[in-house]
Order: sequence, then structure tokens, then C-alpha cells
Amino acid sequence: MRIAQHITSDGSAIITPRIARWLEQNANMTADRRIRLRDTDPEAYVAFAALHLAACRSDCGTSQVAAQKNTTQLDMWLSTKQAAKALNVTDRCVRNWCTTGRLHAQLVGARWLINPSSIALHQIA
Repeated sequence: MRIAQHITSDGSAIITPRIARWLEQNANMTADRRIRLRDTDPEAYVAFAALHLAACRSDCGTSQVAAQKNTTQLDMWLSTKQAAKALNVTDRCVRNWCTTGRLHAQLVGARWLINPSSIALHQIA
């Protein structure tokens, strides 16, 4: 196999699912680490998300990739800034409500993700 066959015209590398799995395992790239990259380095987030999808498709004889949170489901949840705007309060207030359980939220890495239905219930009350 020639190395040049795995390089595209823009200089990107083509990675097989088996190699994507190996890279993901050896880089210890978790779903939380990928999600944190969305705001700080979107290009890296897209690259690692693509590697993860390729790794999941691998049908080689190596061990399976560990189950991770479904990021498409997490994309539907709101950031603290979005929730604060919807509730007409500060971002700090929303984080406090998340910590105390007043809002239904999940802590993913260092970010709170707020369930939109929790915002709707809070607006009614």
C-alpha cells in the first residue's frame, strides 16, 4: 500500500476505521474531551468526532470502542448562556440553579447542559 494513496489533494490524511480506533484509544479521546473542543477548537472537534464515527464502524478483531454519550442528544440541550437568556437571568444564576438541582441539567466536562423542558417549566412557574 502506498502512502500517497492516503493523502488527499488538500494534504488531509485518509484514515481507515481500524486506525481511527487505534488513534482514539491511544489518545484517550473521550466524549467529554471532544465536547469541550466545540467552543475552543471547532476544527479539532470535527476531526475527532469524525475519527470516533470511523472507529465505531470498525469491524476489525480488536476490542470495541467504549460506549460514549450520544452527542447528537446533547446538542439539543442548552448552554448556561442560552438558558440565562431564555429565563432573563444571569449565566451565574443558571449555573447555581444547575448545581442546586433547581434546573434539570447535566455536567459534561466543565459545562452545564440544561434540558430545554426544564426551561419551559421554569418559565411557567
